[in-house]
Amino acid sequence: MKKLVSLLLALAMLLTSAAALAEGSLTIKSTEPNTLNWTQSQSNLDSDVFYLINCFLYRPYNGTAYAEAAEGYTVSDDGLTYTYTLKDGLVYSDGTPVTADDFAYGLLTKIGLDSTANFYLNGEAYVNGEADESEVGIKALDDKTLQITLASYNADFDPELNACPLNRAFAEAQGNALGGTPDNLMYSGPYILTEWVYGSYLTFEKNPSYIYADDSFQISNVKILSSTDSSASTAYSMFETGEVDVIVSAKTELVELVGEQYAHHYDSSAMQMLEFNTTGYYYADGSFQTRDEAVTALLANKNFRLALSWALNREAIVGAVNESGSPTARYYGSTCLGTTDDVAYIDEYPVETVSLTGDEAKAQAYLAAALEELGYSSVDELPTVKYLTFDSEMYRLMAETIQSEWKRVLGINNIEIELQPVQSAIMSMVYMDYDIYYQSLSVTPTAMVTSLNCWMTGGTVSDVMGAGAPFSSIYSNSQFDELMTKAATESDRAARLSLLAQAEQIIIDDAVILPIQFNGSYYIVNDRVHGFVQVDSQEGLMINYATVD
Repeated sequence: MKKLVSLLLALAMLLTSAAALAEGSLTIKSTEPNTLNWTQSQSNLDSDVFYLINCFLYRPYNGTAYAEAAEGYTVSDDGLTYTYTLKDGLVYSDGTPVTADDFAYGLLTKIGLDSTANFYLNGEAYVNGEADESEVGIKALDDKTLQITLASYNADFDPELNACPLNRAFAEAQGNALGGTPDNLMYSGPYILTEWVYGSYLTFEKNPSYIYADDSFQISNVKILSSTDSSASTAYSMFETGEVDVIVSAKTELVELVGEQYAHHYDSSAMQMLEFNTTGYYYADGSFQTRDEAVTALLANKNFRLALSWALNREAIVGAVNESGSPTARYYGSTCLGTTDDVAYIDEYPVETVSLTGDEAKAQAYLAAALEELGYSSVDELPTVKYLTFDSEMYRLMAETIQSEWKRVLGINNIEIELQPVQSAIMSMVYMDYDIYYQSLSVTPTAMVTSLNCWMTGGTVSDVMGAGAPFSSIYSNSQFDELMTKAATESDRAARLSLLAQAEQIIIDDAVILPIQFNGSYYIVNDRVHGFVQVDSQEGLMINYATVD
């Protein structure tokens, strides 16, 4: 009898344990966020955490989006004003209601950090300090009604916004401390950040106040391991011992170790490219400083930039550095759709580009022309140029490989690599304190404003310093601007894509940026985890409907 009771107790304990596992805990090896201050975040490294702790008007998921905080929206007859109604039951984890003003404030804090300012009525003027908040086309009509007014019709505007709320009073009270610790955040999403040990891990637990807590995000506890040890052998050991369930951005070497049955691949929409500072200025100590004139003249020389571009065998470089990446010689790649969902833009609208395998003879001819134009008799006379990039294994290796190719093909030894931590490198880019910068920008399937529009005169990347700068933009071409302006207001998709292709040809010919790769990646998933989705590193950890055995 005692044995039977013991067996029944053991079975009960086992079933209780199994029930706990059904809700589950999930450990993911990913990347340390750059900052959790929503008003400063400009990096997709922060996306994983923001995806877990915030609700969205429309939550991106598996290549689409679904209404989360929004009940729906209406559009005015002229197509300029979008009015959103919020759902009932939206609260932060402390019980504070989530209001339309929170979404309006969240959007306002972002328009100066990304490329959406030109969508909104007076958005550019607001960023440049020429209009106040009340004049911007983002406002709350009441607690449950958000209204957005566009400056003009724009075919790129996606009304299913992945906007997040930010409580104004809380954010202003926190100041620069916002997002610094779990206590410096408000939680409207499926999880609450409970601990952040910098350089080691972040832990999350379910937020019972989340509007869809009963219907999605059923995993109770999530842990993100953010160790700086990125070696394949360490990751393999952690996966084999069960220390981690999911590894994002996995190396090809790791895929080979764990076996293809655990590996999944996706093509990122983030294009990585080399960008040149041709302005002759940088910002420091509260004012604009003059850069080295010889370096500025060198980078402003089109033939020199073309020499650097044609010297690169992109297929070999990407294959050596990131085997899961896709080399590209175009600004738009296969992720951008054509006039229908079954055709790629690059196939339907071809342009002339640099060869993916490069051309050493062409590169050397362009270099010879540049040297003659600039008055140099040999490459040994060229000034030193700084190549700024992130202090991480992948970015360092990419920089060293590109540097090596330039030395081999062109014989130049004047380009030096400067490694900086992510946040520091981004700030150096913002302050124009670089010569060459390895940039990453999103190129979406609908050819959104976050791509070519960035390089218009006054665009958010081309003119990152905004009003007050002694230069208009890194790049400025009136014909390019005209084509992009027409494309933004063209409702016929075929005509619009044709205009974009013409504009893309101009920016490729001018070689103001050198596209390198669309950074595809692998992710590894333990077979006890079901329903984990990773479609793009910029959207977040999509555990919306994931379960753990």
